[in-house]
Amino acid sequence: MDGANKVRQLGLGADLRTLREKSGMSTRSVAEKLGISRMAVNRTEAGTRNAALEEVIALCALYGVTGRQRERLIERARGGDGSSSWLATGPATADQVTSLIALEGEASVITDVSVTLVPGLVQTAQYMRAVMGGMPEAEWMVATRMARQALLTKPEAPSLRLIVDEFVLRRRVGGKAVMYEQLDHLLRVTTMPNVSVHIIPATAGMHAGLDGSFVLLNFPEREPHVYIEARRSGLVLTRARDVEPFAEGIDELDRCVLDDRRSSRLIEGIKEELAHE
Repeated sequence: MDGANKVRQLGLGADLRTLREKSGMSTRSVAEKLGISRMAVNRTEAGTRNAALEEVIALCALYGVTGRQRERLIERARGGDGSSSWLATGPATADQVTSLIALEGEASVITDVSVTLVPGLVQTAQYMRAVMGGMPEAEWMVATRMARQALLTKPEAPSLRLIVDEFVLRRRVGGKAVMYEQLDHLLRVTTMPNVSVHIIPATAGMHAGLDGSFVLLNFPEREPHVYIEARRSGLVLTRARDVEPFAEGIDELDRCVLDDRRSSRLIEGIKEELAHE
C-alpha cells in the first residue's frame, strides 16, 4: 500500500472506531451484523485493513451516520491516486490530526524545518493560543496539539530534529511574556535525549528553508514522507520523487545551521534580551 492510502486508512479506521464506541456496540456485534470476522473489524479500526466501500456504507447505516459526515467517510473509502493526500484541518475533520499523529507515532526520525513559527511539537499552550487567535476551534486545536507532544516522552520515542530560522525566535508571537516562556520551554526541550535543535542564523542569508516550512518523517520499514501545512489544510507527499527535494533541502541546511551548543546559546541570548527590556 502506498503512503497516502495508509494515511487515509489510519484516519478512516480511527473515525469508525469512535463511531462504534459512541453507538455502544462491540466489535463482535458489528462483525455479526456485517457477516465478517471480529478480527477484520479490529484491523479496519487499527488502520491495517482497507475496508471495502460497501462495508463503510453498511457501517454508516449501522452507526446512524448521515449527511456530510456520511459523505466524507464514503469519499475517503473510495480513495485517491496515491501521489499525495490533502488533509483538511479543524474540529469537524479530525482526520488530519488523527492521521498526523499516526504518522508521527510510526516514524523513527522526525525532522521539522520551520521558518515561520516554533514547531508544533514544542509549542507552549499560550504560544498556540496566540497563533490560533480567536478561531472558534482554538481550544480544540490546542488540546490536540498538546496531546501530540506526548509522543516525545513515550517509550521508543522517535528522534526529533528541529531546524528553526533565527527570525522564528525573534518573532514576538503573543507578546514578550508568551515568547519568553516559549524560548524557555525550547531550551528545556534541547536537554531531552531524543531531541536536537539547530538554528539557522540570520547571517545565513538565503537558504533552502525559505521555500517554506515542512516536516520530513522517516520510518523503519517504508519510504519517508513529507508533511506540509498551509493555513487550513495539510499535504502529505509520499512518492520518492516528490520527497527527494525536501531531503536534499535538509542536506543544504546542514551546511549553514549552528551546532547544538551555539544554537542553545543563541536561544538563551534572545531570551535574556526579552528579560532585560
